[in-house]
Amino acid sequence: MEALLDVVKDYNYKGPSQSKYGGLQHKLIFIVPKDDGTREQWSCQVSPKMKNYIHWVDLIQKHKANPGHHIEVYDLVPWTRKPYCFDADEPPRMGAIHKKPSKKKKTAPATNEFKTLFE
Repeated sequence: MEALLDVVKDYNYKGPSQSKYGGLQHKLIFIVPKDDGTREQWSCQVSPKMKNYIHWVDLIQKHKANPGHHIEVYDLVPWTRKPYCFDADEPPRMGAIHKKPSKKKKTAPATNEFKTLFE
């Protein structure tokens, strides 16, 4: 499966198994285009304490070095335990880097010129 890496969020995990897996975690948020032209948002969580981190470290560093850009990612495998989540144990393949489209600016609301028409 292919997707665009949109955001990398860093957070500290505090849970029941914090002594083993606690600390810094990375949540990678992807945009997955569907066949009908719509997009879905998928995610993947990666911990520097896990062995699979070596597959993701280059992708995370490249995204942080290029803010405001999407990175194409290939060979992503959906995780069977959780919907809209990729399996972190499968190594991804990095593709091209694309600039994120700029958001459209809101236009000023139309003025009500009712009073000026009848004066």
